[in-house]
Amino acid sequence: MIVKLRYFHREKFFYFIFGFILIFLLGCKKLKNKFSNIFLERDLLEQPPAQRCGECHKDIHKEWKKSRHAQAWVSEDFIKESKNRTDEKCLGCHASFPVWIEESSFAKEPELREKHLDDGIYCVSCHFDPHRNTMVGPYDVWSPPHPSQKDEKILSSHLCGVCHQDTFSEWQRSGAENTCQSCHMPDIGKKYLTQKFPFGFLHSKKKRTSHEFPALIAQQKDIDVKVQKHIDGFYVYVVNKGVPHNLPTADQGNPKLYVFIYKDNSSEPAEVLVFSPQQENSLEYMVPVSTYIEGVPSRVKVVIERKLSWKDKRDKIGEWNFDIF
Repeated sequence: MIVKLRYFHREKFFYFIFGFILIFLLGCKKLKNKFSNIFLERDLLEQPPAQRCGECHKDIHKEWKKSRHAQAWVSEDFIKESKNRTDEKCLGCHASFPVWIEESSFAKEPELREKHLDDGIYCVSCHFDPHRNTMVGPYDVWSPPHPSQKDEKILSSHLCGVCHQDTFSEWQRSGAENTCQSCHMPDIGKKYLTQKFPFGFLHSKKKRTSHEFPALIAQQKDIDVKVQKHIDGFYVYVVNKGVPHNLPTADQGNPKLYVFIYKDNSSEPAEVLVFSPQQENSLEYMVPVSTYIEGVPSRVKVVIERKLSWKDKRDKIGEWNFDIF
């Protein structure tokens, strides 16, 4: 019991002294810079592997490992589609050199980096600016192991647009206010940015977003389907009203959106519409698409499904049922 109490008081005393020194240093720029130089880990500015970043940013690293970005270079689909990584136009987006260029802006085209290719799109690709020789993020924080700089451009869709160029152009045409990050880096609450002692105590919890970069799936509320009787048949209208880019969208690969139209109680669709960026007929944001089907049934059912490029199974988005009078 005495040992536990002594340990407890010693731990409290350490935090008190550490906090006092920290407050003093933060208030003195010269001392803060000197303190930073002591703890500077220079290899962090030499584009280290993702695992090295994960030594401090453990939670973010775990999330990233689950993402498609982490699989960008080693994915079997990518290796096949890029002809065993010989198609040069594919390579830059799958193992990108840092996308920041001079004057705090982004490159027009991604460049293939020379090392740690198996890490795909990782921390360095988006967060390291070789021109400012600093890590870039959305917060003004003091991080002694490496210099950090706040730059709100990292929250813009232009960052994602370096690689996802077609999708970025679609988003621009939509006029939507939501950014790519709004949907594909969802808010996960306030978290500590680092999990390595003692650097985790240098700042409070910050609002953080997911680094799993989920592909997401459109919801039934995102698509408007209407059926209208016309003479000896009927029209089916489909509108993408909720996703501010084409459905489906992709710069490469071949995702598909299927619209199955059934008449009455038939198990066989009267018509199947297939939308794909490779066919250049994806559903544009707020642009109606229609098809006319002959015959006037008493009921019409519309089922919409999507298939991602790297999956064999289709996912159901929604089902709509209509009575025809």
